[in-house]
Amino acid sequence: MNEVYDKIETKGLNPFFGFLHRDAEKHPTLASDMMEEWRAVIVDTMVMSLINGHEIHKEDFTKNLDEPGCYLTRSGLKVFLNKLERKFQTEVR
Repeated sequence: MNEVYDKIETKGLNPFFGFLHRDAEKHPTLASDMMEEWRAVIVDTMVMSLINGHEIHKEDFTKNLDEPGCYLTRSGLKVFLNKLERKFQTEVR
């Protein structure tokens, strides 16, 4: 978000004037809109790489019967964030 926000401001655009996301106080909706295009390229491919490369396992998730959803454990989150940071460091042309 911060990198996209910086690029928008550098080009002289208003990061708070977006179209796809709901306008909220102090939320840069244009930055959110522009980030949406990169979600599949960065996050989805990275998650599939974690799964297909057997880097993350069933034990890295937990499910609480009192709350809906499935959550990463501390170790799973560490694997996820390390992989995501490496993905952010790759250059895209």
